[in-house]
Amino acid sequence: ADNAQNEVVIEIRHLGKFTYLADFGSLSEHETDNVFLLYLTDDEISQLIPSPDEISEIKWLPPKEIDLWLCKIPEEFTAWFEKAYSFVRENLC
Repeated sequence: ADNAQNEVVIEIRHLGKFTYLADFGSLSEHETDNVFLLYLTDDEISQLIPSPDEISEIKWLPPKEIDLWLCKIPEEFTAWFEKAYSFVRENLC
């Protein structure tokens, strides 16, 4: 049997990296983050099981809804989200 038919091809692109500093009073974050874009089918997305230690919730939104949310209530996002999202937004077709 030809096992090549069963291979899963994953397309992932490195979009860039950035460094940010966010001051929260008594705490701060100073990180360099890499941004990747992973292309998945609807079936593959439905199989994602994030680590609860890292991710408490996933929400899938079209870019226009994210843009509007960021514009109206930016404080509801993490300190680094807007910068990371800008890399993704620039690379969407």
